[in-house]
Amino acid sequence: MRFGNGIWFQDRFYALSVEGTLAVVEEDVNFDLRITKLGKERVVPDSDVAATPGFRECLVESEGKVVLVFLCSTRSMETVDHVEVYRLELKELAWVKARSSVVSGLQC
Repeated sequence: MRFGNGIWFQDRFYALSVEGTLAVVEEDVNFDLRITKLGKERVVPDSDVAATPGFRECLVESEGKVVLVFLCSTRSMETVDHVEVYRLELKELAWVKARSSVVSGLQC
């Protein structure tokens, strides 16, 4: 499993694979890191956005929660024109779409 993004949160490491699967990584008694749980569903931007030039993702902590932000580019990789935000439900390891918005001409 290859990871593209991750964040330490509440003594655990939450890592998002390049395929969109969430993994929880914890230290065992021998101080080895192990994947202890996997999310139930993959997360990617809406299908019409994912098929366009591309997107970037970022896992962040916001107000005591793990949040995944997709910066989507439907015309060009230099301009973000769509943002999708998902909040992680820790108990279920499930992503809940928080909001979606159109951004006019944001340069990254």
